[in-house]
Amino acid sequence: MNDMPDYFAGPTPAPGEVREVAPGLWWLRMPLPMALDHINLWIHEDGGEYGDGVAIIDTGIRSNKSKEIWQQALEKVAPGKPVTRVIVTHFHPDHVGHAKWLTETHGVPLMMPRTEWLYARMLSLDTGPGHMDGFVRLFEAAGCPSLVIKGLQSAGPVFPRLVDTPPGGIIRISGGDKLTIGARTWRVVTGRGHSPEHACLLSETDGIFISGDMVLPRISPHIGVYPDEPEADPLDDYLTSLETLKAVPGDVRVLPSHNDPFTGLHGRLASLRAHHEERLDRLMNHCAEPATAWSLSQALFDRKMTPEAVFFAIPETLAHLNLLRRRRMIQRHTVEHPDMPGVWHYARC
Repeated sequence: MNDMPDYFAGPTPAPGEVREVAPGLWWLRMPLPMALDHINLWIHEDGGEYGDGVAIIDTGIRSNKSKEIWQQALEKVAPGKPVTRVIVTHFHPDHVGHAKWLTETHGVPLMMPRTEWLYARMLSLDTGPGHMDGFVRLFEAAGCPSLVIKGLQSAGPVFPRLVDTPPGGIIRISGGDKLTIGARTWRVVTGRGHSPEHACLLSETDGIFISGDMVLPRISPHIGVYPDEPEADPLDDYLTSLETLKAVPGDVRVLPSHNDPFTGLHGRLASLRAHHEERLDRLMNHCAEPATAWSLSQALFDRKMTPEAVFFAIPETLAHLNLLRRRRMIQRHTVEHPDMPGVWHYARC
């Protein structure tokens, strides 16, 4: 089976540009001020219960630049037509950041999974002085150097800087729900691991799958362990979701949140699973002797550990280690150090 994606949508649009990828469905490329420098957003012709206009799927981070791009894009796609509703796939800042502004500006409802909405509300409101304490404890237990810990503390909470607190109410969407948007019926397909209740949208009639961050053609979605659930096993959740997604027809046109639209879904599902199994094997090889999550992260990530990279690398390393512990392939014990108490060490069983 060929596991190489086939990109069908032509040249990537410039940031802020809009392209029709199917009748009544537009692709908007929004820039992001980070290493992953873009997100794909979708505008869908709408009608019926929510009125004639366009529905928005995902929003970008909160910024004046994003607002400017949204205003220009909506004028290009649907001049004089209203926004009918905003649909958000999951709680991450580049997806939910402007949900409040868009829904309030246009007077429309927000539709998203309840767990994702609750996470977004919690993280945007949890900005007190002790907010970073959990991150510090987790990264200390991972064995991170004091310089990394200090950088984490000085950075402060990132989420509220990128996200307006989402509206106080939503129209909940759940796995199996049917959404009629314009002339299409979409089935909500949920996945876990990248986030707790990520919503994808499948148009079975037209063979289109809006995959969000669950399936990306060139990069692996981030799977991380965070202070709210340090013993969680999100990688097992994600691998289980990859199996579930095999029920989506293999010939759909996939519209991902990053990189370009592609075909070859089932091959990509297989390569994502193989990618994570290879990383698990790599960690096992490095656990022949007791090692910290910090040292093991160097085995998984060969790029320079910038502060942004560390913030993602440590949670992702912990996710792989927690799955190996669940499989009873490694064990964890705690070593006390005078300058950094309670450091976790991992070794083969």
